[in-house]
Amino acid sequence: KNRRSRLNFLFFMVCLTTFFWFFGVAMCFLALNRTAARFWINPLYGGIIFLPTFFYHFYMLLIDEESRAKRALVLAYIMDMLFFFSLVFTESFMVPQQYFFGWYGSGRALEPLFLFTLVSISVMGLTKLFIAYRSGRYSFVRMKQMQYIFWGTFFFVLSSVDFLPTFGIEIYPLGFIFNITFIVFVAMAIIRYRAMEIDTVIHKTILWVLTSLWLVIPLYLLFTVSRPWISD
Repeated sequence: KNRRSRLNFLFFMVCLTTFFWFFGVAMCFLALNRTAARFWINPLYGGIIFLPTFFYHFYMLLIDEESRAKRALVLAYIMDMLFFFSLVFTESFMVPQQYFFGWYGSGRALEPLFLFTLVSISVMGLTKLFIAYRSGRYSFVRMKQMQYIFWGTFFFVLSSVDFLPTFGIEIYPLGFIFNITFIVFVAMAIIRYRAMEIDTVIHKTILWVLTSLWLVIPLYLLFTVSRPWISD
């Protein structure tokens, strides 16, 4: 429902860049050499580079202040493109390094500047979302959506601990734990308060899952029971 909504599209981009991030992490862990790790670092940090700006843009649409944030958004997207270019075509942003858990990134000269940008955008976005929530000028349902999304994103930001290995602090990247927390909060906002008007999709998905289980479970039981007879 409401597929053409720009708010939904930006949330999709948040999910897509998060997918690239963790898919890149998984593939780096599985990489057998530096060349393969260097290739998979691109989707890993490419997702991370654009993620804060998509989050910020999402917030501005959620609180109806996109027009006021146009200059900041344009600047943020330009910075993202420059960081991404340096990631893909140079080694001034991130290079692969092998740790006890596998291949991962090691920061270079541009990483501190990127982290400053990341923190600035994240703090600015969360602050504006919090101020909008406290203003009381939105409907009860919209304010509840803001509340859940704020706390979900707050925990999402804590996944920045995954940057510690890039500074030589060799710990296992556990950012996925905070991302799961984010998913739980957003799911609650969708189910309880129809965030982004996705209630119809949720209901259809649940119906599809139950229908699939209704068909698959009997077939599985039939196969399990008849397998010894078929083998004989």
